[in-house]
Amino acid sequence: MPIQRQHTNERMSQIVVHNGTVYLAGQVGEDMSAGVEQQTRETLAA
Repeated sequence: MPIQRQHTNERMSQIVVHNGTVYLAGQVGEDMSAGVEQQTRETLAA
């Protein structure tokens, strides 16, 4: 399965998808007081 890179610059990719797993670099939900489910929705919606 190929590696997909998104939001890439000369140093790194903000998002990498490989084998059905999404790896995020420095992405966090906007509402830090929200639970893990809400923060996940916010992060993946960005």
